[in-house]
Amino acid sequence: MMKKWIFLVAVISLGLLPRISAQSPEEMRRWQTPAFELAVLMMEGITSGQELKNASVYTELESYLRDVIKQDPSNALLHYYAGMVQNHKMYHAHLVAGIENPIEGTSVNDAKLSMQEKLQLRAFYQVQEESFQQAEHNYLKSAELGFSGALIQLAHMLRSGHPVKGSLSKQGFTQWQEKTDPLVMDFLQRAAKMGSNEGKEQLASLYLRGEGEIKQDIKKGEEIARTVKDPADFYFRLASGFLSAKTKRDSATEFDYSLERGKEYMLKAAAMNQPDALYELALSYLRFPEAAPLTPEDHKLGYATMVKVATSAKEAPQAYFYLSQLLRQGKGTEKNLPKAIEMVEELAGQSSDAEEKEFLQKELSKMKAEL
Repeated sequence: MMKKWIFLVAVISLGLLPRISAQSPEEMRRWQTPAFELAVLMMEGITSGQELKNASVYTELESYLRDVIKQDPSNALLHYYAGMVQNHKMYHAHLVAGIENPIEGTSVNDAKLSMQEKLQLRAFYQVQEESFQQAEHNYLKSAELGFSGALIQLAHMLRSGHPVKGSLSKQGFTQWQEKTDPLVMDFLQRAAKMGSNEGKEQLASLYLRGEGEIKQDIKKGEEIARTVKDPADFYFRLASGFLSAKTKRDSATEFDYSLERGKEYMLKAAAMNQPDALYELALSYLRFPEAAPLTPEDHKLGYATMVKVATSAKEAPQAYFYLSQLLRQGKGTEKNLPKAIEMVEELAGQSSDAEEKEFLQKELSKMKAEL
């Protein structure tokens, strides 16, 4: 039993499971059984970052989860973990089929393939299809038992690409689709009704951006956005998405670049005093090279905005350093080199990074030479 719990915890620690933020700890306490608590305690003994390279691990995991689900069939988290194992197996089907570098979309009937290659390819596609169907089943069962995070993960699986059911028997290979349709929206709406903040954020984002079959509906998106737990943070993440995209999006879940939309949501977040948004606006006012041109150039406003963000060397070191340089140069404010030196000394004194500390010490030498 102990060995199999190690396998389950390995799955958790390897990042196969997204953060479980759909429900509060109070709501989830009913599923945290003694056995589950034991698994959590054992996580400290698992090395993070290791990979599941052995196909037999999936067999062990699946067998163990079937056993514990029989013992605790009403535990939504166990069904959710089972779905995550199958989800992961779907994306690593080549391990189970013994194929190192499968070429997606190759027909199992391709005359150029040897019989062994055809059998391996068929096994590869069957693992993909079957794993998707099993993951879908487990997620839906988890949601039925009250865990909204399963609905969010199921929506993500549909959006980011999954095997088309039955394509192996019809076409000789498994196609993959990225699809945002009313079914995805239904899953997210159900999650939101169950109280999931993540479900609300994803719904709002889809309506505000438009994605797949879901047409843009800014009014509806804004209505949902106002109900999220922290709309300021949500608006900042939206703005970052629009501004960080460099090209036309390649997948359904990516953003298209839009300076106009990025500016709109960054200003909304800043109006709510969201620190990261204020920081980006300060850089824009000051025309720092890494900043998007969200505002007209205005050094005084840039300094005043940076003051709001640079609350302390400990809490906002990057903004604190920039503020010291504004004082050093007299940019947007009166020059105050002694104060700037004091600030950089504070930063250097608290830094534990050798490279960063060296940089700050060099800057201090230059600044003291300017006195």
